[in-house]
Amino acid sequence: MTKKLLECIGIDPDRIRLEWISASEAPKFAQVVRDFVKEVKGMGPNPLSHREDDRGGHTNLLKDINQIREGKTIN
Repeated sequence: MTKKLLECIGIDPDRIRLEWISASEAPKFAQVVRDFVKEVKGMGPNPLSHREDDRGGHTNLLKDINQIREGKTIN
């Protein structure tokens, strides 16, 4: 569901990941974080950080989320 929400507001769903790693697996955790950071950096900047609304200002993420909840489409 989170990935669908991200997609609806214009964020690549691959920008989020869930990994199950035990507290005893510190080297694995470190490697997963390094790999994920590299992947996200390769995607470029967050598209919402550059998106503007009709007034020329930055889009309000909460407004977008509320519109999605109401079944409205985000432009």
